[in-house]
Amino acid sequence: MQKKSTTKKAHLTRAERKVIEQLNSKNVKQSEIARLLGKHRSRISRELNNPKNLDRVWVTWFRGRKHLVKRYSAEKAQTNYDKNKKKCGAKRAYTKYPKVIPEIEKRFFASGTNSKTRYSLDAIIGQMKLEGWKTFDVRTMYNYVRSDATKIQPHDLLHMVSRKRNRKKIDKKNKRILGTSIEQRPDYINKREKFGHYEGDTIVDGLHNSMLAKTERLSRFFILRKLPRHTAEEVEKAEVELKKQYFQLSTTYDNGSEFYRRAGHDNENHKSYFTHPSSPYEKGSTENNNGIARRHWPKGTNLANIPDEEVRRVENHINNMPRKVLGYRTAKEVHVFLTKVFAA
Repeated sequence: MQKKSTTKKAHLTRAERKVIEQLNSKNVKQSEIARLLGKHRSRISRELNNPKNLDRVWVTWFRGRKHLVKRYSAEKAQTNYDKNKKKCGAKRAYTKYPKVIPEIEKRFFASGTNSKTRYSLDAIIGQMKLEGWKTFDVRTMYNYVRSDATKIQPHDLLHMVSRKRNRKKIDKKNKRILGTSIEQRPDYINKREKFGHYEGDTIVDGLHNSMLAKTERLSRFFILRKLPRHTAEEVEKAEVELKKQYFQLSTTYDNGSEFYRRAGHDNENHKSYFTHPSSPYEKGSTENNNGIARRHWPKGTNLANIPDEEVRRVENHINNMPRKVLGYRTAKEVHVFLTKVFAA
């Protein structure tokens, strides 16, 4: 049998303070008040002798004379208790760093026009730490968003109120693979140990307009090129131009018909690999960047109406985004550095 605790609760309620006020006005001893309330007598003594709990009142004495005396006030004591209670507990982190939240808000709202195009809080805080700011953890910032302690609201954050959908698994057996399978891709490419190995894909609308999208696996550098038509010939022309501009050793594609000409163009300077059918996760870096680009151009957007300047703007926006996987550096910074090291 568990032994009953003999410890008496030290904190007084508003009702108990009312009782103390009534009994004290009738000159009941403190020890008796403590016994009736089940409190320690020292707790009652501190409550009655605290100057902040006393109120000045007029009392009529002998022959109608009035005197100003100090008496215990339950309401004043409760107000004093509530005020002190607010000071208890750990202080919020932003009280230590008062300039941090305004700076996060400034960078967040300046990074885009809506929740789909703005940088994440993790990216912003990570970049600030990289710059030498003394700031708090991103989880703390999310707690401030939930508690309405900042101008940033939950609906301003893309993934804060979203839910994951259950996806049906698709049978991948006996499906065609255009060229060299991803199973034959060297392990150093799989582990992202060397620079110059890309993933390729296309962003397509419902009117046969498309963009070629490529991501360098090590730096996550993103390339977007608008295509006149969604054909293998146009993809081939764009790839030839990109090979002149960027250091490329291999590219991993899916099995879309627009990439069938890439299967026969392997040489000692460039190798093409192809994922398993219905396996977009095997080129997850470019799928992720495509998703960020889609925030600017939702499905249903006519890609033919997008000017080249807008394509460059979105490409730069993604490449200048701080990435946690890169130590909160940007893909552009890492890509420029690696290009100097490996492609010199």
